[in-house]
Amino acid sequence: MSERLRPDYTRSATLQDILDSHGSAEDALTAGAPYAALIKALESSNEPLAATARIMCGVLPKEPPIPAAENGIIQALVHWCHGNTGPLRSIEGVGPNWAYFQALLAKPEINTLMLCGPLTQHGIPTDPIPGFRVESVMLKRDDAPFSLQDLLPAGFRPDVVFILDIYGARLPESLYDISAPIIFFNMDSDFQLPRQYQDLNRADLIICNSLHEHRQLAGIYPCPVLALTANALSFDPVELSLAANDKDLDLLHTGLSFTPIMREKAQLLFRLATIDNPKLKIRFHHGFMKNDEYLAAIRQAKYVPVFSARMTGGIQTRSMDTLCNGGALLLGGDDTAVELLGPLRDRLRAVGANDEETAVTLMAGVGTGMKRSPFGQASVKQALERLFLPEGGPAARLLRFGLFEWARTGYRRPENSHRRTTSVSRLDDCLVCARTGTSDSASYFALAHFRALEAVIERPLDAGNRSRVETIFDEANQNGPGSLVITFNQGRYLWMIDDKKGAATHFTAIISSPERLIYEPTRDLLMLKLFDAAAEMFPAQDYFMALAEDLTLGKIGAPTAKNIIIATAHTYMGLGKLQTEDLPAGLMHLDQALELFADHFPAARLRFKACYANKAPYPEIAAAFDHAVNCYPPVMTNLLPYAISTELRANRQEEALELIKTWAYFITRCTWQDGKEPEIPEVTFKSVRAFYLDLPDHLQTALAKRFPAEFLTT
Repeated sequence: MSERLRPDYTRSATLQDILDSHGSAEDALTAGAPYAALIKALESSNEPLAATARIMCGVLPKEPPIPAAENGIIQALVHWCHGNTGPLRSIEGVGPNWAYFQALLAKPEINTLMLCGPLTQHGIPTDPIPGFRVESVMLKRDDAPFSLQDLLPAGFRPDVVFILDIYGARLPESLYDISAPIIFFNMDSDFQLPRQYQDLNRADLIICNSLHEHRQLAGIYPCPVLALTANALSFDPVELSLAANDKDLDLLHTGLSFTPIMREKAQLLFRLATIDNPKLKIRFHHGFMKNDEYLAAIRQAKYVPVFSARMTGGIQTRSMDTLCNGGALLLGGDDTAVELLGPLRDRLRAVGANDEETAVTLMAGVGTGMKRSPFGQASVKQALERLFLPEGGPAARLLRFGLFEWARTGYRRPENSHRRTTSVSRLDDCLVCARTGTSDSASYFALAHFRALEAVIERPLDAGNRSRVETIFDEANQNGPGSLVITFNQGRYLWMIDDKKGAATHFTAIISSPERLIYEPTRDLLMLKLFDAAAEMFPAQDYFMALAEDLTLGKIGAPTAKNIIIATAHTYMGLGKLQTEDLPAGLMHLDQALELFADHFPAARLRFKACYANKAPYPEIAAAFDHAVNCYPPVMTNLLPYAISTELRANRQEEALELIKTWAYFITRCTWQDGKEPEIPEVTFKSVRAFYLDLPDHLQTALAKRFPAEFLTT
């Protein structure tokens, strides 16, 4: 691997940052961050408090505890989880919600409504839960129920509502008129934040998985937040199986391995894939396998790499699936909730960003591949069940912990006096709301414009759809000050239909006077192409992460997120100038984009090409290449021939060979689902063929096997 290409995949805030934000273990527990409380309690050798914190993370003892004065309310919760409501019903004076909670405990069954989407349907209980009557509804993406009554069985009145990570028009406005507590389980605190903001603002309690998410949710929304760390909701039913005796893969990753909406994962996997060690058998597959195929692959892997920017102090669903099916985890850092794993700790190996390659190489044995210690199956099975298949099942844990946590707070959501703009799904309805002249008019015009753009994307050749985009844009600008996001979306739309002159007018307006344009960061929806790195000019993940962080820190106007929009406008303008061969002007725009947001990977990719075309000095071109690849490694496939040419111009043949070795490891250890294979330009193959015979034998063999038409005749 070229030493120049070592992407830093770490993100802030770190686990230590989050721990430092809580004054004590008691403070963290009160704040709904029990994993932070657990670590702090362990650091101070406070075992009773550590045991309490571990329970509130969702790790239930197999037997109810012996009653004791200390932390009696938590012990009472455990008794409830084991079927005994008596201890909870005898506790008085906890808070204003407690009386309602105790009244529910006195009922034969607590009427519980659970609303979910296709991706969260496995959070619904499959078996009856003692003491609960659960009615559930799965709402698909385009569902828009008119009323809550449309979702309820006849005569059913919910005592509590649990919503599993769905928002907007899928939730009827009348939901918020009921008196029962509404508890959300949120899976992504930042991604697509404007779609969920108005709903989470109306929550009585939000449940999340990680400390990172807890920090953001608690900083953004007024209600209490509980980080129920053990509650990693899987997209498929949880199954337990033993490890395969013979594992033939050292490292395996499947799913969204290389996508711009998870840059940090792409950076981690690139570094692993390009480790210069032929003993390592590595397969990283971008794409989703069928469930049986996926589980079989995990059972054949010694380690599954895991890292996520938003899972500090949490447990990913990938971790759960891997551990439950006999696999082991290679963690991209030491910030996973490892203190909950008990006997599972020997299934973890943590590597740091500074020494990742060295650590993995040292894990490789003197023979073939990575060493792996045998696992104690009995204790592992018990630990897995306690974490992921607790008493009564994970759905029962979610219901009991959620209702309990809400009951011991004093929070009640405000009366629903304002309609959510996100509850309006039809374009015509958006326009009706926009034309009322209320304070929300600008928001509804932005939403109507967005809906019109969606219609064009669905039917791009429909002249009526295109005309409507223009009409709504003009009407919005005639009825109030211009909108930053409407202007931005309009520019992207015009660029998409190849009206680059018209697009440039809008991008220029953003660049020249952004302060004159209205920006509603918690409401405005941006036109996105989330999974197409080659065509997408907007770093969506970075935008949403910046937006959530701005809101968490109370930064008025979300300046960091706003700068990413402006930087993207500069990127479009830069590309436009490059396409007309005005290299100096193009470079100026790209430099400004990267000054506004240094990790703007589309701008970094274009800037390298511009530096190369402008025949900049070698250090500048090389630095631009390194920055582009380190921001988002998959761009290396397209940029490689220009980088090789740059090295050869500078008479640096050895470095050119190192870059080709790096790419050869990457492209032969990674596969893509059918239809998602990146297009490899002929000029890239040509550059590699020039050095093919200089490559180590194992890389020659790997390239010839993967691309026989390109290399077998070399």
